[in-house]
Amino acid sequence: MNSNKSIGILLIAIFFLIGCKAKKAIQLSEYPGLTEKQIVDLFDQQPNFDFFSAKAKIKIITDHSSDKATLYIRAKPDSIFWLAGKRLSVEGGRLQIDDTTATFINRLDRTYQIIPLDTFQESYGISGDLSYIQDLFFGVRPDIDKEAYWEVKRDSQHWTIKTIAQNVLHAFHLDPYTGEMVGGKFYSKQGYDGQWTYSDYRKTGEMYKLPYYRKYELNISDESYLSVELQFSEIILDEPKGIKFDIPNQYTRVH
Repeated sequence: MNSNKSIGILLIAIFFLIGCKAKKAIQLSEYPGLTEKQIVDLFDQQPNFDFFSAKAKIKIITDHSSDKATLYIRAKPDSIFWLAGKRLSVEGGRLQIDDTTATFINRLDRTYQIIPLDTFQESYGISGDLSYIQDLFFGVRPDIDKEAYWEVKRDSQHWTIKTIAQNVLHAFHLDPYTGEMVGGKFYSKQGYDGQWTYSDYRKTGEMYKLPYYRKYELNISDESYLSVELQFSEIILDEPKGIKFDIPNQYTRVH
């Protein structure tokens, strides 16, 4: 290779590296991120839509098993929540939740189960409130009670807002530069605790960004554990779709 040409390439490479080094040397302190007021204002904003539909890959892991499926979700906020799970295009079951009960149809063994929502609170310390369950699947914060408890702190990674939702203490972790919720924890009165992680925010509809990746973890005891991982491929707002949920006559109710 011509020596002058080699020197030229070398100089270009050096200038490129120097430029990169200069960029890396910029301190995050020069970009302090959002202020506490800005974070709280963003935290207080809630998406407002009339219908939610989505498709996601779900992976469920417990202390003794694991399973995968494709999940189809449809919901009317504060009214009805419906989902169906399929593997290899074969539906394994459907779940529908209203204000008071969760009804699950098991297609594989032709049974169904009706569970009062208040048993979630009694058994696991998890709110059985329909809107709370929906908000978890929508990827938005649940309704909170600032009057009961309110604390806002900043550390090197997050803004953290601690407050009460459905009589349970929650800690919401927010990205200090975007204000997006990236995770959090809850602490139930029964001694159970759980956490969630959100990422892969994408524009959804005309006004909102929602996380397409979610992971929820519940520690029931030293021996009992539940992890639910969701990777969404599609989220559609305000395009109503039919919700069909009929229990076949030949199915047997189980308790």
